[in-house]
Amino acid sequence: MKIDQKNLKFWFLRWGGGLLVFILFFILFYFSGKQFSQEYSKKISLIPKVKTLAEFSRQLTLEKPGTIVSSQDIQVTSQANGKVARILVKEGDTVKGGQPIVQLSDTIASYKLQAERAKNGLDRAILTKTQTETTLNQQIQQAENAYKQAQQAFQFAQKTSETAVKQAGLGLSGAESQFEALKKNFLSQKIALVNFMNTVVDAGDALLGVTDYYEDRLEGKDTYVGAKDLKQKIEATKALRELYNLRDQINALADIPNSAELLTTATQSLDRWYVTTIAFAKLMQEVMKNSISSEGSLGAEEINKQLQLFQTYQVWPSTQQARSAFIAYSNQVEAQLNGSSTMEKEKAGLNYENTLNTTQNSLFTAEIALKNAKVNYETLLATKDTQLDLLGNAITDAKIAYESALIQYNKLTLRSPVSGVIGSILISEGQELWFGTPAFKVSGTKKQQIEVYVTAEEYQYIQESLPVQIVYQDQMMTWLIDAMSTVADRTNLFKATILLEKEVPLLGDVAKVIFPIKVPENTLLPLEKVKILNENEGTIPILSGTTIVQLPIKIKKIWGSFVEIKQALPWTLALVMDK
Repeated sequence: MKIDQKNLKFWFLRWGGGLLVFILFFILFYFSGKQFSQEYSKKISLIPKVKTLAEFSRQLTLEKPGTIVSSQDIQVTSQANGKVARILVKEGDTVKGGQPIVQLSDTIASYKLQAERAKNGLDRAILTKTQTETTLNQQIQQAENAYKQAQQAFQFAQKTSETAVKQAGLGLSGAESQFEALKKNFLSQKIALVNFMNTVVDAGDALLGVTDYYEDRLEGKDTYVGAKDLKQKIEATKALRELYNLRDQINALADIPNSAELLTTATQSLDRWYVTTIAFAKLMQEVMKNSISSEGSLGAEEINKQLQLFQTYQVWPSTQQARSAFIAYSNQVEAQLNGSSTMEKEKAGLNYENTLNTTQNSLFTAEIALKNAKVNYETLLATKDTQLDLLGNAITDAKIAYESALIQYNKLTLRSPVSGVIGSILISEGQELWFGTPAFKVSGTKKQQIEVYVTAEEYQYIQESLPVQIVYQDQMMTWLIDAMSTVADRTNLFKATILLEKEVPLLGDVAKVIFPIKVPENTLLPLEKVKILNENEGTIPILSGTTIVQLPIKIKKIWGSFVEIKQALPWTLALVMDK
């Protein structure tokens, strides 16, 4: 067959071009769709999957091997050394598992004395922590008060320094402007004196109780203040009332005296009241020296603190600045109003420089005192928890020692390991027993039982009232615990006894016993999500808002694929499972 080349070319152009366009379109659609799918999947993967702690709440179990034994003719031996004080049953009596049978007297190993000593050690450790915490709180309170006083002293030093510099600068102004400036600056002198008086008056009233406000807060402290010289105390009380009157007079003075005569009179009054206030501070210092120490009301430490406080008021840098500034101000007033010339410009400049240097030194001293008080306060706060933690550890050690001594003491009571009938009593009252001495035999009321030994840690989790499951030779049985030893044996193990209601083929064979374990709610976490730092600490990823953070936890025990933590967390806590 002959093919027409012209028709073949036409057919190729017509159908081949369309096919090429279709292929290009398909490729474009495929890759754009794939890119969209990848970006969408990426966005979805950024949202973390979370679960709350409530979703992990479950019943845990503890699996232990148990030995199948006969409960007939069990011989009980003494677990301690001692003399038989009382035999509480007789042969043939029916007893229950755990019932006391023989009571030993503590004549050899002094178990009771050891328990009492251990209890005293525990009480002392608790008392030491309580007393230390009280002392630390008092020290922190005192440090906080000292810090606040240092802040006030620094602020007062700033104010008085500013006033002193301004007053010294008056000497550089002209005589006419100086007089006007002296009148205007009277207010700052008045305020400085009032501030100083307030500080001294409040401190004195807090000890003498002149006003109702402070009298209600003395709490019996006034009985011991100045008690060695009541005449002097009465004198101080009268002086304090006079200071209150003087303060009212100061407040009544005009802030800006409008005449030279009023300015002179007011300045002289301020001078007298400065002297009066300082004299009261000195008198209060003597009153504190004559105070009687009474711990709980007015301790020796408080007396010494107040003594130093009133001494400080007399030599306080801020007081000296305020007093020096006032004397300079008073001299300027006197020189100006007496018609004598003011200082020469050079002398005034020198006075200004000296005042500036003095105030800067005082400010620096006050600032250092403030920083030291702050460091002392913050250091006490920072070390408080550490000291209490150490004392808490001492309490834990003392508690362990007490519990150990108590376990030994409990061994003086011999109990029936199972419910049954007393077969024979092998001892008599007054007989000396040694560890391992046979004491009595008991025959169980059922033929077979399972004995399971658990550690001291596992013993704390077992609940005797809950049924246990027993797996033996493809059988699943459910029974209750008949008896649980209250003291550990020489290997520090506790024994759980489970009586069987039906016989099983082999004695001495091993069965699996499943104990139900109940832990507090919201204390279980999946092991795979816990980053273990050490045997007691770890972290878990949680969702806080839109951020994943690592939350520290305290590990108590690991149960298979779960971790039990010491402190329950909020059940709504969002644990990040995946990103």
